[in-house]
Amino acid sequence: MAKLKKKILITGGSKGIGLELVKYFIKKNFSVTVLSRSFEQEKIRKKINFLKCDVLTKNEFKKIHKKLKSINPDIIIHCIGGGLGVRKTMSPIKDWNKVFDFNVGSSIEINNNILSEMIKRKKKCQVIHISSSSTLDGGPDVEKYGGAAPYVCSKSFLNIYIKLAARELKQFNISITGFLPGPILLKHKHWFKLKTEKPKIFNEFKSDYLKGRNFLSPKKVAKKIISCYEKGLENFNGLLVEIKN
Repeated sequence: MAKLKKKILITGGSKGIGLELVKYFIKKNFSVTVLSRSFEQEKIRKKINFLKCDVLTKNEFKKIHKKLKSINPDIIIHCIGGGLGVRKTMSPIKDWNKVFDFNVGSSIEINNNILSEMIKRKKKCQVIHISSSSTLDGGPDVEKYGGAAPYVCSKSFLNIYIKLAARELKQFNISITGFLPGPILLKHKHWFKLKTEKPKIFNEFKSDYLKGRNFLSPKKVAKKIISCYEKGLENFNGLLVEIKN
């Protein structure tokens, strides 16, 4: 009898860290499902199951719940997240809620949906969340460098969720791990734009906040996550693994 392929769900797997992980798990012969708003890599798209969805569009998100439950993944990796251009603590509460849903709420809803099924089936499942090292120090200055308070607060909430959910769900053979990467230089994202449009402030940021260290790349972050996966994610249950620049 042919060995069944392991299944993995990667949310936000169309770019950056998520895309690097998609490439790795395709090579490992996993059945890869990607949930994202789009997927531009045509060659890779032919090798995955693609669920087109904007998690911030409530009707769209609800429609895919049944499909998510039917995946029965061995691993779930949540790469969805970002500041959505909302930066200040005095931002309207509706903007805070939007950032929270994007970084935390949608992932918790997906977990609740899928893991309840895993518990019924008594099936082992491993969950990874991408958080941020900015939760350790509050992140860079909002006014000077374009830090994002609602994003940092949302990821801080996520960190505590990881610890509590890992403790609660361990009895069901479910492990949950968080990874906290530092600033990543990704094309068309905030730091890339700052480097292009305001190189002086960008260099000040490197000196002041990064203390001369380099930015991370999506590939380097993915490499650390893969290293922990290969060692056994159950050994990292409930841990927040910082990925330094």
